[in-house]
This record gives sequence, C-alpha cells and structure tokens, in this order.
Amino acid sequence: YIIKSASQYAIKRNIEDIGTLLPQTETLMVICGNFRDDLFYLEHFNSIIKTVEYNYDIEYRIGVPVDELILELSALDENTVVYYLPINRDVNNQAYKASKLFPRIPNNTNAPVFTFAHSSFGFGVVGGVMTRAESYGKFAGETSINILTGKPVDKNTEDDVTESMYDWRELQKWGIKERTIPENSEIQYRTLTFFEHYRRQIFLVVFLILLETALIFAL
Repeated sequence: YIIKSASQYAIKRNIEDIGTLLPQTETLMVICGNFRDDLFYLEHFNSIIKTVEYNYDIEYRIGVPVDELILELSALDENTVVYYLPINRDVNNQAYKASKLFPRIPNNTNAPVFTFAHSSFGFGVVGGVMTRAESYGKFAGETSINILTGKPVDKNTEDDVTESMYDWRELQKWGIKERTIPENSEIQYRTLTFFEHYRRQIFLVVFLILLETALIFAL
C-alpha cells in the first residue's frame, strides 16, 4: 500500500509539473519494461493520467529492447519529454538492472528525462517528486511501532516517503528556470561560480589591498 500510494502521488505530481517546467512540451514519451513489476507501475500511470489535466500528447514504448529504444530516444522530435518507468525486462525477456540503464538512457536521449525513482537521481534525470526505498522502510517501521504501542497511525504517507528534488545540471542543460520549480524543492549538484567558490579568499585579498592602500596614504 505504501509503495502504491507514494508512487501514484509522485507520478501525478510529475505529470502536473512537467507542464509548468516545460510549457512547450508537445509529447510525453513513456518508456517502460514488460516485466510484471514494470507493468505494475504502468497501470498506476494509466490510472493517474485520467485524473490529471495536461496539454500534451502521450506516447508509449513498452518492452522495447534497450538498444533499440536508445536509438529512438536519440532522435526524438523537438519539444518531447521522456518519462521513465521501471525497465526490468523487455519483450524478449532480456533482463536489465537500473544501475546499467542510468546514465546510459539519459545520456543518449535528446530530450529531458523525468522519473519518480530516486535511485536514478544524479544520473541524468531532471528530477521531480521522487520516492526513496529507504523511506519506505523507515515509514513502515515507525508505523508498526505506532500500531504496537497504540499510537495513531499517520495516513499521509506521501509526504513521509517522497521528496521533491532537481538536478541543477539538468535544469541548465534543458533551460528550465529555477523560478518554475515547485516550492520546497531541493536543488542538488549546483556548480559554484568562481566567485561563489572563492568568496572568502576574494574578500580577504580585497580587504588586505584596501588596508595596505590606507596605510600607504597615512604615511
């Protein structure tokens, strides 16, 4: 229940936010595997889009072998966004590991890639509302303790097991303005400018120069 509720919430928020972050989007391409667990999330996605307003077309690539999929992703039409759902197996029953798909898929895609799975964050995806596997365990443990001790059980699982976060590098790459990012989102992997990185040293050098100049004029 926790996984279902959190993933549905994350997917819903991501579908809504894509229209704000990239208003020029014309097509959302959903890529997904053909394994039982993959189709579990695809079912969630399809049920959610019926309840969400969006102004772009949705296309699907289900169970396509990854090598073939990457060829297509490398030549997408302009104003296309990719949404990644789990790919554990393709139609040929070829198994894949997420660690092997990222950053391979984003690095070979000529469009921004979004997903709800935090395990792929930092490997070429833009970000969004994401679920953490460790948060599931923590929440389940706390809930079990509350049940055993007779304390009220928190039913708002979404806020407990999801986080809104974005990769600054991908925001820059795809021209996404920070002001369009949802409030209370965390932006990671920000690259400091030369001034930001050496701010203290620069201020110290300027202070010493001004001090030396003042001493010279005081002579």
